[in-house]
Amino acid sequence: MQKNLVVQALRGIAAISVVIFHASLLLDDLSADARLSIFGPLAPLGVDIFFLISGYIIAASASRYPNGGISAGSFLMKRLIRIWPPYAIATAIFCAAYALKNGTAPVVPELIRSLAFIQLSSEPPYYGFASLVVGWTLNYEMFFYVVIALVLLLPRWRWQAALAIFLTTLVLIPLMIQHSLSPYELIDAGRTDANAYVITNPLCWLFALGALVYFIEQHGYSLRSKAATVLFASTSICFAIYCYLSPGMNGHGLTGMGMAILPLFAVAVLSRRQFERHVPRWLVYFGDISFSVYLTHIIVLSIAKAAFAPFGVTGLWLMASAIVASLTAGAFYYSFIERPLTRWLSSRATGTAADRVAAIR
Repeated sequence: MQKNLVVQALRGIAAISVVIFHASLLLDDLSADARLSIFGPLAPLGVDIFFLISGYIIAASASRYPNGGISAGSFLMKRLIRIWPPYAIATAIFCAAYALKNGTAPVVPELIRSLAFIQLSSEPPYYGFASLVVGWTLNYEMFFYVVIALVLLLPRWRWQAALAIFLTTLVLIPLMIQHSLSPYELIDAGRTDANAYVITNPLCWLFALGALVYFIEQHGYSLRSKAATVLFASTSICFAIYCYLSPGMNGHGLTGMGMAILPLFAVAVLSRRQFERHVPRWLVYFGDISFSVYLTHIIVLSIAKAAFAPFGVTGLWLMASAIVASLTAGAFYYSFIERPLTRWLSSRATGTAADRVAAIR
């Protein structure tokens, strides 16, 4: 399948946004309020872009599968191979580094729950994060993958069934628990009422909206006029900037940066034929390595602080150095761990699946 350069570039932007936010923690001379005002929206911006992209990509991928148990199993296996091994290795590295630095071993039950994509607490939207902090987002990803695997079992109406599952978990169940929820609260990822589990968190709507953009594109609706593209892109950028500068929007989902970036995401995808020739290849590369960067940057930022601080590197210089180190380490992790490992496991899984089909025949 041909690489979608626009989506890969958006992945790169998402990864860089998250890295910059976490690197801003190294600015000791900046007050917490000032730091959150300047860099705070970058983390939800990056994560929410990832969720929109995941919805778009998984909808495209699942649409190529026929119905049945073999398809559902194959889909889920491929997603696990793509996500779990690099995540498990990065978690092990993080826990080892943490133990060396602090002299304490990781909490084993929390480690097991994290690697099994089980939330650690009932506090939305992070639900206790994970042993590797950024792993909390993968709990949402796995819920989405399971939903898609389930609907692949159905002989027809798979996408209607997926929507029904989302409406049940994100609307019906919360309303059954708390009848007085307002429409705003029903889309608020940070609400505390009737929101004790990942499967009830409105942040999951971003997957559905990413999938919706895919279906709009597949039905032939795209922006072909340059004038219309410029108009919609400019409006979307202005809206995103307005939301970025609005303190009330500094959060995840449809009441935060998810809503801010959704129009721009839709415009970028629906006019990608016009944009692709202008997409910088370095940004596409950052999209390729984005998962590795996302998994490893917390580790690298901590090491960078310990390595650079003794040489008097502080403030913005420390932050910039740490960002470069994080992107570089992510590139190495991608080249030597994520890509070769997932390719090897994928080839093994493909061979096993072929053997099973042959045995059935």
